[in-house]
Amino acid sequence: MGVLTVPVNEEIMRLHSWREVLEHALERGEVMDELNAVTSLHRAAKLYRFIGLVQLTQHFVARCRPQQLANALWSCAVLMFQRLKLQALMDGWAVKRSSGFVAQNMSNSVWALGTLGFIDEALLGVNLEMDGWSAAGWCGVDLTNTCWAFAKLQQPSDQLFRIIIEESLVQLGRFKPQNMSNLIWACATVMHKDEVPLLVVQSCEDELNMLDYDRLNSRIVMLNL
Repeated sequence: MGVLTVPVNEEIMRLHSWREVLEHALERGEVMDELNAVTSLHRAAKLYRFIGLVQLTQHFVARCRPQQLANALWSCAVLMFQRLKLQALMDGWAVKRSSGFVAQNMSNSVWALGTLGFIDEALLGVNLEMDGWSAAGWCGVDLTNTCWAFAKLQQPSDQLFRIIIEESLVQLGRFKPQNMSNLIWACATVMHKDEVPLLVVQSCEDELNMLDYDRLNSRIVMLNL
């Protein structure tokens, strides 16, 4: 693996069409190695086959239900595929249909924005614009992925973080170490300073990592009394 292998691969993965991949190969061919060559070929093939689905999604997006919109946003993020026109279109309809979103739909949509590094203030602000919104009933993944996305996009929101931390404390006994780590990282990244709850999460994470389940469960029971 050469010095430029990783940065060139990152360039390839940011390309959005098979034509861009071919043009990139012509421009950067002299510094590419075998890994870059195969990555380019694979990326071009995937984008060539994917383009038809993108066009269909763009055509039908106005008819998509909340679950379908969230799935489309999540899928583009997983594939690291971003076209600004399609992204803005899906985000816009997601905001319009957000009243029908369940927790997972909302979490997946925000996670998609964070993964792609795309800031859509209207979609990010949907929850906070709902009167009396709470995160009650959200699972650990939905809670921590939402915080992670806001932190990844450098979009601090004391109100959202406070609501999510309150619910996280209720569910802490069911959290996995990764959920706790994501929550702590997100709060640290946006400098959210609910110190006492975060110290509780941190101590529970440490105990869980040490597999001291008895102490962890005792702490959760006392916390919820």
